[in-house]
Amino acid sequence: MIGDLARLEAFRGLTSEELDRIARLAFQRTYPAGSFVFQQGEPAQAFLFVVSGRIRVFRTSPAGQELTLHYLGPGDLLGTVAVLQNRSFPATAQAVRDSCVGAVPGGDFRRLVEELPRLKDRILSLVAQRATLFAGLAQELSCLDAHGRVATLLLRSVGPDGKLQLTHQELADMAALSRETVSRILGEWADAGAITLGRGRIVLRNPGLLEELLRE
Repeated sequence: MIGDLARLEAFRGLTSEELDRIARLAFQRTYPAGSFVFQQGEPAQAFLFVVSGRIRVFRTSPAGQELTLHYLGPGDLLGTVAVLQNRSFPATAQAVRDSCVGAVPGGDFRRLVEELPRLKDRILSLVAQRATLFAGLAQELSCLDAHGRVATLLLRSVGPDGKLQLTHQELADMAALSRETVSRILGEWADAGAITLGRGRIVLRNPGLLEELLRE
């Protein structure tokens, strides 16, 4: 468990003694694909982080419409603000493939945050960064057409190697578009040479060309 904790950005810079203290309180749970880690409105009873797998986080409107907020992978945190404030989860987290999630009971975690200044600084910094990122992304997407939304998500999600960290379906969920529309748009960009498509793989080849295509 200490190895899993040390890889988390939230715990970067903590001493081995501090990590050991957290590890003594932590436990892990496995979630088969399709199962819920937590659901919107449930009390946030634990600090959660993804050890392995992939988690979809989404909100459900009163009319029953689902809005995908983001997808999370190993090292990402889940529902941190709700846990810190001892509130209910504002969204639902669902495993999209078999996943393992680490947890620290909420009361224990809140006490650790107060007693370990380095941990408190890291957590508050990450929470602020994520809030700013997603608020800005949501506002930006709301002003764009289909091509603009897909391009924005692609550019925000691409890794250092140019490979996209989202599938066609995940892009569609976050852009509030059909999978067919996303696949058509990606096909256009692949034909133009801006990206390369493979089985379960999207690679950004030429960001400049993609931006030019959006201006046309």
